[in-house]
Amino acid sequence: MGEGSTRDRILTAGEALFAEVGFEGATLRRLTTTAEVNLAAVHYHFGNKEGLFRAVLERRLAPINAERLRRLDLLESRSASPSLEEVVEAFVGPMLSVQQDPRAVAFVRRLLGRICTDQGGEWIPHFLAQFSGVKERFAVAFQRALPALSPAEVAWRMHFSLGATAHAIADETRIAALSDGLCDPRDSETLLAELVRFITGGLRAPQREERS
Repeated sequence: MGEGSTRDRILTAGEALFAEVGFEGATLRRLTTTAEVNLAAVHYHFGNKEGLFRAVLERRLAPINAERLRRLDLLESRSASPSLEEVVEAFVGPMLSVQQDPRAVAFVRRLLGRICTDQGGEWIPHFLAQFSGVKERFAVAFQRALPALSPAEVAWRMHFSLGATAHAIADETRIAALSDGLCDPRDSETLLAELVRFITGGLRAPQREERS
């Protein structure tokens, strides 16, 4: 097989392995067995395990973040002050669209689950690095839409907004059980509308009163 197919095979095997056992639990020996390649091929294409993990993250997260920035660019080309609802939809919508790709959503769900339980993992910086440009652009957009909030308050509320979105993706079956079937997690249009409404409500919450 050619180089392209070898690289893709290693990426696919790495994605499945990282999702199953996490970054620390994944070994190159197991990876090479699954991908049916030798260790030299992994080193040639990715350098080491960290390089492979970064490539796996980029394959799944870069399209999401690129779409976020594309939507924000479009909003800002139309208006100097997009509405809060528009900014929120540009922020969370691309994450929900991952559900249209079964392989992508399987990896992203497991990744989000590990983020919640493995805060001390050495892979966390690689994950956060994927969002540096998005964080900066959207922090400015949220601050512009919420001028009464301090930068710290905006940061807190962006953090909670990501948490709500991650929860919506990571466990789509729970809402069906909790609502006794009233809510259909496969209804992506309603899911997005309800999530945007919930997040904008939190973002617009009153500022904390300073204690004397």
